[in-house]
Amino acid sequence: NGVHHVGPVLRLVARLQPRSYADLHREVLKPLYRLYMTCSAALKARILEALTALLRNWAEIDWESHLAATRLDPALDPTVDDDSANVESTASLTSGAKPQAHRFTPIPGGVDYYKVIFEFVTYVDQIILAGLVDEEDHELIQVQAGAFFRTAADLHTTHLLPFVVPPSPGIVYRLLLSPTLLGQEVLCGILVRMRASFTALRSHVANKMELSRGAIDLPTESGLEKMALFNSYVWDVCNTLWLDKPLPKPPGERRKGETTSVLFELADETGLTEAMRKLPPHQVAGAFNLVQSLPFHGIAARFARERGVAIDTLLGSAALKSDFLDYLQDEVGCVGVVDFLCSFISSLVKRRQEQTPESPSAQATDSA
Repeated sequence: NGVHHVGPVLRLVARLQPRSYADLHREVLKPLYRLYMTCSAALKARILEALTALLRNWAEIDWESHLAATRLDPALDPTVDDDSANVESTASLTSGAKPQAHRFTPIPGGVDYYKVIFEFVTYVDQIILAGLVDEEDHELIQVQAGAFFRTAADLHTTHLLPFVVPPSPGIVYRLLLSPTLLGQEVLCGILVRMRASFTALRSHVANKMELSRGAIDLPTESGLEKMALFNSYVWDVCNTLWLDKPLPKPPGERRKGETTSVLFELADETGLTEAMRKLPPHQVAGAFNLVQSLPFHGIAARFARERGVAIDTLLGSAALKSDFLDYLQDEVGCVGVVDFLCSFISSLVKRRQEQTPESPSAQATDSA
């Protein structure tokens, strides 16, 4: 009820045994959602924290061993029909394979747990968005959104689950347009982690296709179908924060296959984008960029004052702008935004590589 024994109940939620998504939704998620939509931002954050812990605990299970065991026992395999499931498997009797244990009891068979986790992540995405809207982008919800999607990004890279689930556009663009620096910091941290996940998943799929000559066993949705959307996220963040080109090209100037903006997709339909094109470009860019936008303007003004320059000169000087990134990271602790830009902007990638000291092994090779 959100009043009695909140801490112990949420800790129990984080330790629940894996089960079918229908059971999870009926027994846990639906009752929690009723409370979630009527409680304070602080309790919403605690609920999201518990769901993040649940995802992390489920991800740490050795699903490969569990799936291997269920394949040896048709009664536990969700892909086997009911008639064949009644036939006892000789292999399971002779091999001694058992379903993966969770705490003190085995995980129930007959469930596609990859699909359960995929649907669970998608569901939590929806309630995070509902929480951001309901609480007007409260910082506690933003922090928990970052924690959840960093955990989701690790599902493939750390735990080898065969899919990646990026955040939905509603979450991405609410964070990007947040009036506080925390929103952009959280978003950039998520996207950097997601990039590693997509890269690893693409290599994983390519290797499996090569080994099996095109016949691979992947979930219905692996996340690769979302790569174009992820590229649009990166495109929009780079164009708004660094490149001073927030507005997309007019429809007639876009090349086929070119990465498109999702940020202004609806604005194109309503005519807002066309109206913004009539404004001076520097005014439009200033509403979004790393120097003049609301989250960054105060920090940029302090940096400019310490350097003895006008704040407008930051936009025209690549060296000063790069120094401002160092200032954001070292003095403000803005690691996520800086890591993002230094991962996706080619000039900054080169700059970071030049600043990174060579490893001892590389130095030894050079001297040899």
